[in-house]
Order: sequence, then structure tokens, then C-alpha cells
Amino acid sequence: MNLNKLLLEVSSKHVLIMGDFNYPGVDWSSCSVTSNCNPGTTDFVQTVEDCFYTQHVLHPTRGDAILDLIFSSDPDLVNNVRIMANLGTSDHNMITFTVQHKHQVVTSDRVVRDYYKGDYDSMRNELKNVD
Repeated sequence: MNLNKLLLEVSSKHVLIMGDFNYPGVDWSSCSVTSNCNPGTTDFVQTVEDCFYTQHVLHPTRGDAILDLIFSSDPDLVNNVRIMANLGTSDHNMITFTVQHKHQVVTSDRVVRDYYKGDYDSMRNELKNVD
């Protein structure tokens, strides 16, 4: 499945997509495409706009280009995006960010046994003594 179809398919859901998209010919602050960009770049940017995704990385992540991107279906889902130094020998900078996700805590009085913590050796020894 190509990337544009995948973006369209999940556009009606809560979405957080991040990674190295390698579209150096895009000005993400204005969602505009430069004239010397890779084939498919215009289609990709158009798909992002059609799905109403927000792209949160606005500073370069490799040299002068913004290649590593964070998309979300909710503009308020991601904040505190920071570009940090590269990791090891990578030529891409690291990105840190905060995800604002609301969740509901449900408590239950139901007893759930954790059988992985059972002392099965002791149980076997006790059962050996039973006639």
C-alpha cells in the first residue's frame, strides 16, 4: 500500500505518525512545495492537507532540511517539540515531544490471579506427598 493511500485510510481515526519522510522540498510552515522537489512530493503534501493532518516539526532535523516529521489528526495532540543533537553517528537530529492523550481510569474490584508468579516447584513437592 502506498503512503498516500495509507494516510487517507486512517484519516478518520486518532492518528500519530512519525518518521523520516525524506521530502526536503517542502516548506512545512506554509505547506508549499519547491520547484525542484522529488516526484510525488506535491501529491504527498496534498494528501496531508486533504486529511487535515497537522505537521508539528518546524525546524531542520538534517542539515537545513526538515526530513523527520510528526503528523497528528488533532493539532493539540503533540506539543513541546524540540530538536536535539544527533544520536551517535546518525546525520539526523533527535526529536523529543509530548503527547497529550486523555484517558479514563477504570477501577475494578475483580480479583485476577497472576499464575506466572506461582511457586510451582513447591506445589509439585507437596503433591508428591499426597497418596
